[in-house]
Amino acid sequence: MVSWGNDLLLRILISEEQNRILKQQLWNIANELRGNMGADEFRDYILGFIFYKYLSEKIERFANAELAQENLKFADLHENTAAGQSYIAKINIKTSSYNYSLFSFSSGNLA
Repeated sequence: MVSWGNDLLLRILISEEQNRILKQQLWNIANELRGNMGADEFRDYILGFIFYKYLSEKIERFANAELAQENLKFADLHENTAAGQSYIAKINIKTSSYNYSLFSFSSGNLA
């Protein structure tokens, strides 16, 4: 019978091995995506995506906080409906003091 301590050690070792495999897979994918692009150029390219993801998550958290009193989530809004446009417009008004708009309707898509 395996004791609790041995079971925990086994789970940690498996987790570490899975983590190592995942890191290697991600590294291989990054190298394949980079292709002939230099490492510095690729770094700048990827940092832009990471920053965009950060901003997207920050906007979603902000919008969810604003929509919480109405029991709505940002992901549930549909910008092509009148109700969705109304909520998004309200969020844009609240952010106008920051001198930027979170969303753009010029193309009918979220900015």
